[in-house]
Amino acid sequence: MKWNLKKLLKDLNSIRYPYYRVYDEKGEQYCDCGWEEHAQQIIELNKTCSIESDRKELTYKRIDTPKPIDPETV
Repeated sequence: MKWNLKKLLKDLNSIRYPYYRVYDEKGEQYCDCGWEEHAQQIIELNKTCSIESDRKELTYKRIDTPKPIDPETV
């Protein structure tokens, strides 16, 4: 099976939507996850961190594909 290298590299570097962005208590990005379940797991694992001072109040948000700009706006 012959792979089209250009297409393969484009697919590997493209952003997959939706994804889930995890934020800390300051609203700063903590990490990105490809699956909602993984974002939830990171939040739960953080709550059980053995070093209490390292625990953060994390939240997550679903990031969908950006909507195209209306040509009339441009």
